[in-house]
Amino acid sequence: MILDRSFSISFLQIVLGSIL
Repeated sequence: MILDRSFSISFLQIVLGSIL
């Protein structure tokens, strides 16, 4: 559970980073 959450957070950060 925790690993999935951290993975999704990192993925969101990467996506937001590429957009910004």
